[in-house]
Amino acid sequence: MKYWYVVLALVVLAGCSGGPAVICSAPYILVGQECCLDSNDNDICDADDDLLAMADGTYECPDVDCSLCPATIVEKNVSVQVVKYICEETGLTVEDPKECTGEIAANPFEDYEPYDGAEDRSVLEEFSFRAACRDSINSVEIHYIAGSIPSGVEIQVKESPTDGWETVYTLDDARMEKYLYAAFCEDDCTMNVEFFLDPNKVYLMRAEFDYLSLYGEVQRSNEYVIDAREDGEYLRKLC
Repeated sequence: MKYWYVVLALVVLAGCSGGPAVICSAPYILVGQECCLDSNDNDICDADDDLLAMADGTYECPDVDCSLCPATIVEKNVSVQVVKYICEETGLTVEDPKECTGEIAANPFEDYEPYDGAEDRSVLEEFSFRAACRDSINSVEIHYIAGSIPSGVEIQVKESPTDGWETVYTLDDARMEKYLYAAFCEDDCTMNVEFFLDPNKVYLMRAEFDYLSLYGEVQRSNEYVIDAREDGEYLRKLC
């Protein structure tokens, strides 16, 4: 009689054990009572973290357009030390003490803010100045693309903020796109430019577009500082 009680107790214990244990071999992991693939070994099923491990260790997003993911913006505060000098005789603030002695011409536009709102109110699609070489001579390249053909284009300069604008070149055969060049040298130093500018000076430059016949107005480019001094950006280019 005691023998049958022992057998019954073993049967009850076996029924409470929960069945055989589930064992998963790498790269699979156990989730509940099932195994799932964890190819990147981050203890998350690949089906849950939407990552498919590549052979080279990188990942790609399945069924996701990753080009639409927002960029991460990291803001940093960067401090830049700026050293300037005050000329004893003139009181002018300069970047190079040689400007005080006349070894380098002073920059009259040091504290001037060029106007940069003109192109937003024009039909100009592109306008730029950049350093260039023409016949091995330091020059400035002027490039514009206009939305309409102007009746004419004038290139104007100032040598100080208080000066009036001076027209240094007039283009009568205007087009919707044009490249113009000015050499920093004496006149006739090359035939491969439209006009000439004296070196060792700083200019404020702009272009004026004649749209009187089309729109009843003259439109202009923004103002640009052209530093043609010895150490200026337009004479530093090796030609």
